[in-house]
Amino acid sequence: MPSILDQPKVFFGVAAFFFDIMLCIFTMINYYEGSQSRKFRYLVFTITIATVCEIARSMSELFPYTLFNNYIRRFLQHICFVFGGGMAFVYTVYLNSFLKSTSKRRRIMAKVNALIYVVFCIILLISIHTGWVGSYDEANKIWIRGPLYLPVGYGVSAYFMLYAIAVFSSHRSDYPLRVLVTMYFSIGTVVLSMVIQPFLNGRTTITTYGASLSLFLWYFAVENSDYRNLVDVTKELDEARKKALEANQAKSAFLANMSHEIRTPMNAVLGLDEMILNTDDKAEIDEYARNIKNSGKSLLSIINDILDFSKIESGKMELVESAYHFAELLNDVNLQISMKASKNGLSYQTDIDQSIPDNLFGDDVRLRQIITNILNNAVKYTKEGSVSLMVRGFREGDKINLQFVISDTGMGIRKENIPNIFGSFERLEQKSTKSIEGTGLGLAIVSRLLKLMGGTVDVQSEFGHGSTFTVTVPQKVVGESTLAEYKVEEEPLIEEKSLVKNFQAPEARVLVVDDNNVNLLVAEGFLKKTGAKITSCDSGMKALEYMRKNCYDIIFLDHMMPGMDGIETLSRARSQVDGLNRFTPVVALTANAISGMKEMYLKAGFTDYVSKPIDSTRFYEVFFHTIPQNLIVQKKNATTPAGPEASKNLRKKMHDENSVPSKNKVIDFESGVALCGGDRGLYGQLLQVFCSEKDENQVKLMKYLMEGDWKNYRILVHALKSNAKMLGADDFSDLARKLEFACRDIIEGNSPSENVAFVEANHEPFVRLYTLVVEQGALWNF
Repeated sequence: MPSILDQPKVFFGVAAFFFDIMLCIFTMINYYEGSQSRKFRYLVFTITIATVCEIARSMSELFPYTLFNNYIRRFLQHICFVFGGGMAFVYTVYLNSFLKSTSKRRRIMAKVNALIYVVFCIILLISIHTGWVGSYDEANKIWIRGPLYLPVGYGVSAYFMLYAIAVFSSHRSDYPLRVLVTMYFSIGTVVLSMVIQPFLNGRTTITTYGASLSLFLWYFAVENSDYRNLVDVTKELDEARKKALEANQAKSAFLANMSHEIRTPMNAVLGLDEMILNTDDKAEIDEYARNIKNSGKSLLSIINDILDFSKIESGKMELVESAYHFAELLNDVNLQISMKASKNGLSYQTDIDQSIPDNLFGDDVRLRQIITNILNNAVKYTKEGSVSLMVRGFREGDKINLQFVISDTGMGIRKENIPNIFGSFERLEQKSTKSIEGTGLGLAIVSRLLKLMGGTVDVQSEFGHGSTFTVTVPQKVVGESTLAEYKVEEEPLIEEKSLVKNFQAPEARVLVVDDNNVNLLVAEGFLKKTGAKITSCDSGMKALEYMRKNCYDIIFLDHMMPGMDGIETLSRARSQVDGLNRFTPVVALTANAISGMKEMYLKAGFTDYVSKPIDSTRFYEVFFHTIPQNLIVQKKNATTPAGPEASKNLRKKMHDENSVPSKNKVIDFESGVALCGGDRGLYGQLLQVFCSEKDENQVKLMKYLMEGDWKNYRILVHALKSNAKMLGADDFSDLARKLEFACRDIIEGNSPSENVAFVEANHEPFVRLYTLVVEQGALWNF
C-alpha cells in the first residue's frame, strides 16, 4: 500500500492542506457575519478541496496499472484543474466585494467570468475522455500534455488572476492601506507559484501551496473576526463623527441665523423704546409703539417655533383632539394667507371641495399649524405670481383623509435638496434666501407633526419654477353637514379693540399674583382699563392669606414663583377649609408657552391660562369670559350693546382649544317645545327651573370633582343630561352622557385613570357649555 512518504511531490500539498484545515477551523469557530467574509469562507473551502484533489492525484500515480486506475488518474487530473480554476474565479469574486460601488460594466464582467468558468468546467469534463487537456501514459508512467493543456489548464486561471489584478489596480482608492499591502503580497505569491509550476514538469506541486500560504496570511491580516469587528467599529465611529460634525455645523448655522432673527426685532424694540423716551410727539409715540408691538410679535413667533420643535424632538408633544368646524379652520387660514399674499403683490387662489364634511374630530390647532406653515413658506419664497390651496376629502366610513395641495410659482427646490427640507436646522439656498425672515424650523415642525398625526407630505418641485406640497391628514367625521352648508353667524364679532372700549367690570374683584414687579405692573395696567378692583401680591403665601380673608371674582396666578409655585398655591387654596375662594376661577399666568402646557394647567385645576408676554386681546377675552356676566357693564360711549347678546359675542372670540365648537344655537327651542307636547308654557317653566339651578349645580360639580366624588358627579350629570335633552340642548346632553359613562367606568374600575383624565379635561368645557345654554335660554320669551 503506497504512503505519502513514497511520493515526495505531495509534500508541499500536505503542508498546504494543514494551512487550509487551520483556516477552515478558524473561520468556523470565529466567524464574522457579513457578505465579504462569507465569500472569503467560500474561497477557503474551494482551496481546501483543490489541495485535497491535488494530493489524491499525486498519490494515484503510485497505484498499479488497471483500466479503472487509469480512469481515476485522468479524472483526478482534470478535477484538479477544475478546482484550481475555481480557486482563481472565487478569488476575483471575493476581491470585488471590497469595492465601494458596483458599476454596470463590472456587473456584466462578473456574468462573463461566471460563463467562462462554466465553459471551462465543461471542456475539462469532456477532456477526461478525449485527452484535449492531457492524458496519462501508462507505459512511461508520465502525464502527456494535450493541445489545450496550457490555454485551458493554466490560461483560464491566469486570466482570472490578471482580471483580479486589473480590478484591484484600477480601484486602489477603495481599499485600506492594510488591505493593499496584503493583497499585493498574496496575489504576487499566487501568481509566482502559477508561473513556476509548469516548469517543474510534475516533479512537485506548489500551486495550491502558494495559494494556501497567501490565504493564511491574508486571514490574519484582513479577515479575522477581531480585525473585522475593529474595522466596523472604526467605520461606525467615523460615520458618527461625520454626522456629529455635520449636525454641529448645521446647529452653528442655525444659531447664527437665530441670533440674527432674534436680534433684528430686539434691536427694533430697544431702538424704538429709546426714541419714545426722547420724544413728546404723541403721533410719533403711537407709531413707535405699534412697531414695537409688531417686533415683539415677530420675536415671540420665533421663540414659539423653537419651543414647539424642542418639545416635538423630546417626544413630549401630545395631540389635543376635539370636535371642530373644518369650515372655520379654512376661513381663518384663507383670511390670514390672503392678506399676506396681497401685501406681497401675489395672487392667492383656493379650490375647496364643498362636499367635505364640516364637523370633524382631531387636533385642529396642529392641523392649522401644518397648513399655515406651508402656505407661509409659499408666500415668503414667491416673489411674483401666485399661491394656491386645493382641498379634497376622501372618506372611508367615519374617517376622512383630508388632502391639501399647496402650489406656488416661487423659486422652487433643487431635486437633490428635496429630501433635506424637512431636516432639523436645515435652510437651503442660504445665499439667495438670507433676506427672508424665519427660523427655518417650519417644515421640520410640519414633518414631525404629520408623523404624530398619521399623515404624509409629498413634494414636487422644479428649481426656478415653483413647488407643490401635497399633505394628507386623517381625521374623524362627527357630523354629516358639509362645508357648503356651513354659515358664518350674521351678527358681527366684537372687534379686538372694542372689548375694553365697550365694556367695564367696576364691581369685579381681582387678585393678581406674580413674583415679578414688571409683570404685576403690566397686568395691573390692563386691569385698570376694566375698572375692576385690583389686589396684587408677590408670593403664594401672601396670596393664600388674601384668599382666606377676601372673596374674589377671578384670580390671575403666576406659575413659576420661588418658594411656593402657582400649582401648589392653587392646590392649597382649593383645600382651605376657611377659605373664601375654593371655587373661584383661577387663571394661570405663565411664560411656559410650549404647546401642550394648557392641558397641564387645566388638569392642575386652573380655569384657563394666559401666556407671557401678555397679549392684551387674549387677556381681556379671558377676563370678560371668566368673571360672572352680571358684573359686565356697558360704557356710556360703547358702540356694542351689552347684555346677553354681548356675552354671546364675547364667547365667539374665545380661542380655547378645549372649548366646545361654537354653533348658531346651543338650544333648539322648537325641538324642546315638541318634546313637551307643543305646550310652550310648560317648556318655559322647565327652562326657567333649569336656568335658575345653574350656579348651584356648577358649585356642586366643582365640589364633587375636587373631592373625587364620582358617584354624586355621575348622578348630577345624569340629571342634567335628561333635562337638557328635554329642552333641546342636544350638545350639552351628549357631553353630559359621556361624563356620566366615564364616572360609571371609574366607579366600576374600568380604566379609572383614563376616565378620570377624561372627566378632568372635559369638566371645564361642560361648565362653559352649561353657561351658554343658560344664556341662550334667557332669550326665551317667558
